[in-house]
Formats: sequence, structure tokens, C-alpha cells
Amino acid sequence: MPPLTQISLLCVLTFSNFANRLYHNLQVATQPHKAQPPISMALSGPDAPVKVGTSYSVDVVVTNTTDGVFALPRTNGERQAYRDYTITVIDPQGKVLLPSKPQQNMGEISDPPLHSSFHFKRLHPSDSFVDHIWLSDLFQLTTTGRYKVEVQRAIPPEEGGGIIKSNQITLAIVE
Repeated sequence: MPPLTQISLLCVLTFSNFANRLYHNLQVATQPHKAQPPISMALSGPDAPVKVGTSYSVDVVVTNTTDGVFALPRTNGERQAYRDYTITVIDPQGKVLLPSKPQQNMGEISDPPLHSSFHFKRLHPSDSFVDHIWLSDLFQLTTTGRYKVEVQRAIPPEEGGGIIKSNQITLAIVE
């Protein structure tokens, strides 16, 4: 192949490669940015139906989904984890229930007592902790049936802000 043809072919291939990369970069730049939440929350409850009047809890597994250390405010008191979450319970008729004491379902970062360094849980990448929320302390589930439960947690502004929602579970209440 003559040298001039080789140079022309090289220029065409180089330009083609440049054009493909430019096109790809423009596509990526015009797509909406999807920030991954800094934590994930997985909610689980009792496997067996719960009898009316029985004490029971649901568990929230909080996992750091970032590549760095994540600090999250956490209430230390016994049976006080509910203070870090907003809890939604829907009765068998589809009505959202209110907690038996309204102050028990605040879920705002400022609701727990003033935080000290002992009130922050530091999670390394992929680390988790479990909070037990005693629904029987918070809601009067006196009607038999299937209740839907979900929790939300506010992320501190210094950690990016926002609200993280858990999955929804079903809790069966029986006589």
C-alpha cells in the first residue's frame, strides 16, 4: 500500500475513533445523573403470624453502600430505635395508622436528643447494623388481618441529605 494511502487510512481510523468517543461522551453527559443513596435499608418482620397483644419487633438492616466511611446518627436507648425512623403502618382496610403516642413517630434528624460522638454509628463500606423497632410499643394493632409496614430514614445534610425508604413488609395479626 502506498504511504499516502496508509496515512489517509490512519487519519480516517483516528477520526472515526475520536468521533465514536465524542458521541459516547455526549450521550453520557446528557443522561440524568443518578446518585446512589449512601445507605440501603432492608426491613424484615416476624415469620409467623403475631397474636393480638403480643410484644413484637421488626428489624431494619442498614448498610453503607458508599466506597467510604459513612457516619449516621443513631439513638442508643433501649427500645428507642423508632426515633431514627418514620414508620408507616397500613391496616387491613388500607388506612394509614397513627402511632398510639404521636411523638413516637417523628423520624427527623433533630428529634433524638442532641448527638454526641457516641450517638453516631460509623459504617465502613458494605458494613451494616440492625435496629429493632418494637411496633407493639408504638401502634395498637388490635384488629386481626394483614398490615403493611415500611420505614424511612432521613440522611443528615452533611452526608448528602434526603430520605431513604425501606422495602415494605406484611405483618399478619391473629387472635
